[in-house]
Amino acid sequence: MKKKITLLCFIVITLLFACIQKKEMRNISVEKSEKKIVTLVQRAEIKTLDPQKATDSISLGVIHYINEKLVSIGENGEIILEIADKIQKINEKITDIKIKKDLYFSDGEALTVDDVVFSLERANQKQHANKLSK
Repeated sequence: MKKKITLLCFIVITLLFACIQKKEMRNISVEKSEKKIVTLVQRAEIKTLDPQKATDSISLGVIHYINEKLVSIGENGEIILEIADKIQKINEKITDIKIKKDLYFSDGEALTVDDVVFSLERANQKQHANKLSK
């Protein structure tokens, strides 16, 4: 009987100790972590985060969440400015697009017009489409 009581006390103390540690660990992780974490559950693994190489719906879905576009199209067909701040059509072949100021990449580097031009030129090359058609 004495062994059973001793064992029961040991189990209760162990459980209390574990619960106290778990609560303390939870508080520590909340205090140390100021970053926001977003968890996306997908039905398969993504193949790429490169918008120019993505051909599967899983990759495209994740890319949609982490990349901004110059503009998007609303439900009624209206243009919604995202990165673009102002769009002005100069003539049939030239459209002037100004980008918003104070936009940054996830590493803290500022977004420039050169970055936008690079992305547009890369998308215009359509290398991934040529590879798929062969």
